[in-house]
Amino acid sequence: MKVRRIFSVGGTNKKAPRQPKRTKPERKRPTWSIKKKMAVGSGFLTGSFAVGYIFAAFIVFPAPFIVRNTRVPRVTEMTLEDAQNRLAQARFTGSVAANENHPTVLRGSVIWQDPPPGVAVPEGSSIALTVSAGSARVPVPGVTGYNMDLALKIIESTGLVVGSIERTQTTAPEGTVMNTRPTEGQFLNPGSNVTMVVSEGSPTINVPFVIGMELDSARVAFEEEGLILGTRLFRTTSTQPAGTIVEQNPAAGTLSAPGTPINVIIARERNPG
Repeated sequence: MKVRRIFSVGGTNKKAPRQPKRTKPERKRPTWSIKKKMAVGSGFLTGSFAVGYIFAAFIVFPAPFIVRNTRVPRVTEMTLEDAQNRLAQARFTGSVAANENHPTVLRGSVIWQDPPPGVAVPEGSSIALTVSAGSARVPVPGVTGYNMDLALKIIESTGLVVGSIERTQTTAPEGTVMNTRPTEGQFLNPGSNVTMVVSEGSPTINVPFVIGMELDSARVAFEEEGLILGTRLFRTTSTQPAGTIVEQNPAAGTLSAPGTPINVIIARERNPG
């Protein structure tokens, strides 16, 4: 066994003194009064925020806490008043965004809405309404002097309709448009009717004499001259055989244009007794 010797200066054996242990200074824990103050301050801040939020929500900016989404009802083709009432029932507001012409929707009725029908939006939203200002009126075009077929195409190209064609005897070539009713420049709604007055040409045909003829014979006489049988009326008479013509208009010998209708009155037998 080995013996460990300790030698010290000066020849004496002494142990080295031990160094004392270092300890961390103790941190003072907050007392109960400090904790209480902190809790009170935190509660005061939280309460102040809550009061401020309630004041803003109900006084400054009143609004519900939870906003429901609701589908927008259809109000197109309703009058503006009815549309706004319908939207109010669904808790929306309706405002006029624009007025536009429309060919079919009546003036004062809703053409379109934005958002469109069926879209879910928050209650209270404003629905923009486009209201009809009526159809855009168009002027009757000037077609006097044009050929009837060309005039017809011009009128219909504007959105108007040739409702009827009247014929008159003039010195203008046959088929020439003499005027229109309404006259050129008048404003009409699209789809309105326009009457064209067309020349039958110069009167060059002598109306044949048909008094005393039966109806079928008179018709043949007119057609051979380029005329046509017009209206037929009846008159009771004892001087002419029943079924024969007693009067015609225009009278025989009158100059007429081709295709002119000749109206006649036919004798009807008087009832016996």
